[in-house]
Amino acid sequence: MLQKLLPYLVYVIYTLFKWTWRVEVFESESLKSYMKENKSFVVAHWHHDELGVLQLLPKYHVACMISLSKDGALMAKVVELMGAKVARGSSSRGAIQALKGVLRLAREGRRPSIAVDGPRGPIYKVKPGVVEIARVIKAPIFCISMCSSNSFISRKSWNKLELPLPFSRMVLRWGDAIHYTPERSMDEHCMQIENELNRLRQECFDDLDKRMDY
Repeated sequence: MLQKLLPYLVYVIYTLFKWTWRVEVFESESLKSYMKENKSFVVAHWHHDELGVLQLLPKYHVACMISLSKDGALMAKVVELMGAKVARGSSSRGAIQALKGVLRLAREGRRPSIAVDGPRGPIYKVKPGVVEIARVIKAPIFCISMCSSNSFISRKSWNKLELPLPFSRMVLRWGDAIHYTPERSMDEHCMQIENELNRLRQECFDDLDKRMDY
């Protein structure tokens, strides 16, 4: 019974936290264009930023790839309660199942969202799965990063998962479209995404510092 109720409890707590956050979201011009024209794209973010990005799921009409672990089962239910669709699996377990699920949801109009350094790290190192999904569905990748003025960070977990605390100020930034091109290697695509995520994260901190000065 507790296992069944836990996702609902987490969802309620998260929603209460979210109502107190002061959030600024900066969209790139290319993202605005894709949103306006209702085009498909793939969302890329670090595992570390997952709980901050979670609040944006309904607006961007996403489908999340979530691991088959027990923690993944909890997260999957919470994500569904927030209005997103879920494909279960990861690069280490259930990869084919997850890919098929994501592609099916993409054909239904959902935008795949991937924590690109999962499921087991190393942290801040992009795995090729996000590029492969973008290649198959012929859609660009948009990176998003976040930072918070006051967070709990799970330092014992490999991904250093960050939960913004109540009344935190948050900044989230979207990058420009990254297109798959067959002339470049998978490693080159992954490095471009990695650099973009790191650049956006630094810009988030810069923006937050400016706002905290006032």
